[in-house]
Amino acid sequence: MSDVIAPEDIPARIPPWVPKETYSYLAHTEGGTSLRALARTAGVHASTILRQVRSIEARREDVLVDLLLQRWGRRVSDDADEGAVEYVADDLSGEQLKREACRVLGHLTDPASVLAVVADMEIAVSVRETQQGDTTRRATLDRSVAEALAFKGWIACETPGKVLKYRITATGRAALGKIMAQAEMRAVGQSMGFHEDQSVFKRDSEAEPAPGQIAITRRGGPIEAPANPPKQIGRAGGNEREKKLWGGREGEGRN
Repeated sequence: MSDVIAPEDIPARIPPWVPKETYSYLAHTEGGTSLRALARTAGVHASTILRQVRSIEARREDVLVDLLLQRWGRRVSDDADEGAVEYVADDLSGEQLKREACRVLGHLTDPASVLAVVADMEIAVSVRETQQGDTTRRATLDRSVAEALAFKGWIACETPGKVLKYRITATGRAALGKIMAQAEMRAVGQSMGFHEDQSVFKRDSEAEPAPGQIAITRRGGPIEAPANPPKQIGRAGGNEREKKLWGGREGEGRN
């Protein structure tokens, strides 16, 4: 293609949850932008961009990651084949990805469960394998979701071949825990009438009320702030007061 594509042109062509280093990769491999030009735009050394490009290129050994990058590449270079089958990974929002990840990764935390994928099929299947070799289907999902999970590094291919078998990674377990914690926090907030306002979860020191206002502390119920809060007494003032009280110098015993 004749026109060079800059990294800032990439976000409009791929999903919003894609990490920014992928912009540089696609701008270089599909858009024709040089590594030095990418480094100048990002304000980093060219070797940094080169490491990012090589890291993503190495991940194309995974079939699902390679298929996803191929499709993004066609979109970036604007030369997609008219008859090619296009899946919906490019339309997968961040919230949709989280919901699907919570559902699928939850199954894969079972050591006997794997995600089975056939490259030329539009769906993937989460199955549980028994010691006798039997399998039980637990969930189905669009292949685009499996591609996204693989690209995020939340699943990894354990058994290559015609039927690819993926298992959850340590990164995937951490991501699942974070997603579930966020969902639980939202549910608690909505049940208390807080909805999307997260300010109520700030520490006491981060949200001090104005005089006369009501504050909610972690240690108890609502407390009304005094209209004229007392001045803080420093450590030195406290020592002087103790001397007068006990009538002696610091260190002397009490009568």
